[in-house]
Amino acid sequence: MTAEEITKQRQLVCEEALSWEGTPFHHAACVKGGGVDCAHVGATYTIILGITLPFPKFYSPQWHLHESQTPDGPRFVEIYIDGIHSAGFIDITKEQALPGDFVLSKLGHTFCHGGIIISWPYVVQAESMPFGAGKVVKANASANWFLSRRTLKFFSYKEWH
Repeated sequence: MTAEEITKQRQLVCEEALSWEGTPFHHAACVKGGGVDCAHVGATYTIILGITLPFPKFYSPQWHLHESQTPDGPRFVEIYIDGIHSAGFIDITKEQALPGDFVLSKLGHTFCHGGIIISWPYVVQAESMPFGAGKVVKANASANWFLSRRTLKFFSYKEWH
C-alpha cells in the first residue's frame, strides 16, 4: 500500500467516524443515527476497511468491572484489546498516533472505552449518560473525563505500517 493510499484510508476513517456524531448512546447497538456504544464506534473500520472488531452481540454493560471464568480461574479479561489485535491492529505509542488510529482508556479493571483519533487529542467516541453527552461526540481527550487522567493504549491498523 502506498503512502497516498494509507493517507486516504485514514482520512476516510476520520470522515466516517465524524459522520456518527450525534448518534445516541445505546449499549450494544450499532446503527448510525439510531444508537451505538463505544465498542461499536469501531464499525467505522468495517465500513472503510472491511474489517470487523469481533464483539459479541450482547455483553453486560458492566463487563469491565467483573471477573470472567478462564481456564486459569477467574480474572479480568481484556476483551477489547484482544478483539482489536485479532482484527489486525498493532500497539503503538501516543507519539505515533495519527488520524484514523484507535485509543482505549482503562475504566474499572480493563481497557473498555474506545475512540477513533481524528487528530490527537481529538477523538470520536460514544459517551453514555449520565456521565457524558449520551451520544457520539468529538471530544478533546485531554479535557474529557472518559480519557483524561486515565491509562491509555493506542492502536493502528497493521496495513498502515
